Amino acid sequence: MKMLSVVLCLLAASSVWSAPYRNVVNVPFNTRSDGPQGALVIDVPASTRSINDLRQLVLQKAVPVQREQVRLMAQQVRRWKQRGVLPKDAQIAIDTLVVLRENGKIVQPPRTRYGDGTLSFAFEGWNATQEAFLRQVINTAVPLIESVYGKPAQTGTVRVVNYDEQIGDRDAVAGGVFNASTNEILFPVYTSQNSVVINLVHVLIHAFHGPLIFDYDAWEEGFARAVTLVVAHRVAQTLGISDPDGFFKTDPNFHALPFYDLLNQPALGNNVFIAPSLKQLPITVGWLGGMYLPRMQMAGSAWLKVYLEDPDFFKKFNAQYYAQYNPN
Repeated sequence: MKMLSVVLCLLAASSVWSAPYRNVVNVPFNTRSDGPQGALVIDVPASTRSINDLRQLVLQKAVPVQREQVRLMAQQVRRWKQRGVLPKDAQIAIDTLVVLRENGKIVQPPRTRYGDGTLSFAFEGWNATQEAFLRQVINTAVPLIESVYGKPAQTGTVRVVNYDEQIGDRDAVAGGVFNASTNEILFPVYTSQNSVVINLVHVLIHAFHGPLIFDYDAWEEGFARAVTLVVAHRVAQTLGISDPDGFFKTDPNFHALPFYDLLNQPALGNNVFIAPSLKQLPITVGWLGGMYLPRMQMAGSAWLKVYLEDPDFFKKFNAQYYAQYNPN
């Protein structure tokens, strides 16, 4: 049980910031939320109907938040590098989960039975070379993800949209946006094939959960980061992408296993990795929202330890999780 303590601690603490959703049961090891606390919640005006209107709304609301997170994270990463906490070549990717809300209710795709789904993909805004490589990565990654994570929650089409945001620097970059309400991935342009692989695999894993993304970061991001670490290097190997420094196995963005015992502390406990003030409220310049990176690393590490003990854990867990949403 010790291996799960950091994850469970992350779920046990009440949020002290104002946010759209909160814990309605706050008993340690048995917390319950009334909504997705780890996602950016965007309220949809009554006049916004078309998929293009919804996409523009997400771009208007989510991209500035992500851009500011990247800027502030880059500042912090530089300080950590100076202190020797991170390797000099470390680069942290910031992804964003989005859900839409209309008249107080979360917008979801049409309801079907959950589990044993099949995802297809449509691409918008990419040139022929970019789209060909994205297809190659996805076609390689999906069966590998399924071998670890099980089949997707739903059958449907995921749109992969170029939002042409080359935001970030060598210390932090945008990792993409997944809109769980519309099954849409807004993905930046990268010059590095390694960055495409690891960030696309990561956001694809969120798409496997679709509208059933977990309410807590320690679960949704923790699952995704652990499985990304397992799958991304296999994708790179299959595609013949050079990885001389072991980037896909050692990226500090996704785990902190060498420091697990040191970092496994109750102070990491929170419902979310990053303060809601960075998602829903005006951002305080120069403030990162607490222990974002250690929480992110340790959640991935904790679930990776579970996977190493039981390689079928994610498949079995997701199958039981999806079944709870289906009528008897």
